Amino acid sequence: MTVWLSLRQAGVSDSPRALLDYRDLYRLVEETVAGSPHRLLEALCEKIAARALQLDGVAQVEVAARKPHVPINGPLDYVEVVVLRSTEDSG
Repeated sequence: MTVWLSLRQAGVSDSPRALLDYRDLYRLVEETVAGSPHRLLEALCEKIAARALQLDGVAQVEVAARKPHVPINGPLDYVEVVVLRSTEDSG
């Protein structure tokens, strides 16, 4: 996951309270993955992105999920889904 947010307040105040706590991001992903099962990586990524965008200051988020050992003949280690969402997205 990659999140975009303004760091201006943290830079001006020199206070860690103005930052996003990485532990909150970790918990968000952990809870979403451990929660109800998802049949599609796309659904999992969408749910994580939507929850991350609810955190204070987060303007944009990119979520990637990989599935190893896919039943595809060929030299690949995994398939990957990446979603990019922002607070400006609708539906």
